Amino acid sequence: MIIITTALSIADERLYEAADSLKANKVRIFFTVTLPGVRYGLVSAAFVVFTLTITDFGAPKVIGGGYNVLATDIYKQVVGQQNFEMGAVVSLVLLLPAGVAFLVDRLVQKKQVALLSAKAVALEPKPNKVFDLIMLGYCILVAVFILGILFTCQYAALVEFYPYNLNLGLTNYQFDLMDGGGWVSYYNSRTGFLDRSVWNYYGVLRGLHG
Repeated sequence: MIIITTALSIADERLYEAADSLKANKVRIFFTVTLPGVRYGLVSAAFVVFTLTITDFGAPKVIGGGYNVLATDIYKQVVGQQNFEMGAVVSLVLLLPAGVAFLVDRLVQKKQVALLSAKAVALEPKPNKVFDLIMLGYCILVAVFILGILFTCQYAALVEFYPYNLNLGLTNYQFDLMDGGGWVSYYNSRTGFLDRSVWNYYGVLRGLHG
């Protein structure tokens, strides 16, 4: 969203005024003025979303059910089966499309040029209540899906064994039953962090006075 918003914000209002003076309709203006101006931003945003999606682990693990993706397969091979060789192979398979997407995104960014010059006029879209309400409804629908994913994650933490036993409880919060000592690991980590912070601060003071 940030990439596309940035790409749209560099539009020159003079181009739209010229298109209006030539009696071009809105569809033609979109395909001849708006879309060519943001094409590099669209490509960059698409590859960013692709990279984040194909390498995602949390969402497929929590709400993916029995469907396997590359990120979860790597985890199963390395942590579940101690098969580091197969985990390395699957990691390379996952790395290749992510690397290609990154390289293409870099090439696209090099071709992106600023459309706003010193004489350019920033575009200020004219309000359209009907269209704005429709887009607001669409954004609310997307937000509901995103909040639904977050709600599902929190709901899964409060049931006995998702998705087979949906009785509410705090079984999953019994950290003392986990490997590593549960809350003891937390307190040890916090103590170690405080100790390191004190020693780092002491080292800085010695360096200043030295």
